[in-house]
Amino acid sequence: MSLNTMRKKISFSLILLVMSLSLFVFATYAYFLGRFENSFSSEMGVVDVDLQAYFEVVTSSSNQVYGSDIAFNGTTISSTATDLSGFTDGDKLRVQDSRYNDGYLTVSGSSTTTFITVVETLTTEEALANVELDVVLTTNIEALEVVIQSDNSQTGTDISFSGSTMSSTTTDLSVYSDGDTIRIDGSTDNDSHYTVSGSTSATSLTVEETFTTASAGASITVDEVITKPGVYYVNIVSSGNESYFEDFRLMIDVYSTIDTYFRVKIYEQLSLSYTDYNNEENELSVLFDGYMPFDYSSSNWYDNRTLDNYLYYQVAEQRIDESTPTSVSLISTSFADQDFSTYPVGYSLQIAFSIEAVQIYGGPEQVWDIETPPWGGSW
Repeated sequence: MSLNTMRKKISFSLILLVMSLSLFVFATYAYFLGRFENSFSSEMGVVDVDLQAYFEVVTSSSNQVYGSDIAFNGTTISSTATDLSGFTDGDKLRVQDSRYNDGYLTVSGSSTTTFITVVETLTTEEALANVELDVVLTTNIEALEVVIQSDNSQTGTDISFSGSTMSSTTTDLSVYSDGDTIRIDGSTDNDSHYTVSGSTSATSLTVEETFTTASAGASITVDEVITKPGVYYVNIVSSGNESYFEDFRLMIDVYSTIDTYFRVKIYEQLSLSYTDYNNEENELSVLFDGYMPFDYSSSNWYDNRTLDNYLYYQVAEQRIDESTPTSVSLISTSFADQDFSTYPVGYSLQIAFSIEAVQIYGGPEQVWDIETPPWGGSW
């Protein structure tokens, strides 16, 4: 065999080898791509959920009426003598001292002297208790992280707010630095925790968040705090506190572009704070059995906490549009037929959450490793 002939055969063999390898790579890619598509479907999207913890607090009350002749049935509140005509369409109606229907309701349509129709469905209740009805305005107050240390406390009546800036004339704000978490207390609309942004001066500082505009005048205290990240304070001692247990609310906002399942795990810890003989603050964790008596929604929620500590939302959701999430309530009210039993002074509830979300196509099976829903059926 001549040298040229041998070179041609070797070249031809190399070409066949490259083509075979290319075909193998292509076939392997197609095989695994097909398996991936079978597992997760061809529809892909963004999974995005957010959890909002806050307190729903009454800021004003009007049109109070009382009566032991007030009854509840279906979507109707009725009376025989108590005048109910002062309530109008869209009013936020608060019911107190009933047996089963305490809470907030929404008036639907016009009322008469003896009838009110509401949007919600009521628990049937005869006229026996001395029930109070009134129209209320409420505001949502952000749940704050538990404070474990405080420093650099400043109090003054010269502190004002505008945009992202807090200003003063004599109260020294230069003690705070970029990245500090500060707590504001005593204002009308700005009590919360904020993160300092950039350099400060004696009379001004900027935060990452936005304030409600307010002039100086109120006695306001500002201090630097260290908090437990993601752990929120709930008052279980005083019903008049703006962070009181019965006013706690929990909402999930779904921003996903694809149908999404989600589940929530809740961590609860009772704590007792006290001052010792050295005048030092101490905190003890208190063991308790079961769960705190929040009124968890039963609408599309499945409580699987006895098995895996999760509450599952049974319906896959996605956003309404690019700027509007789908909002799902987990705690939207307190139990209407019972009052929360308060604890002695010094006790508090510290509460934290984890939320997990997966796309509808293969998400529960592949990510959560759950082949069938805890409530039965199929995903």
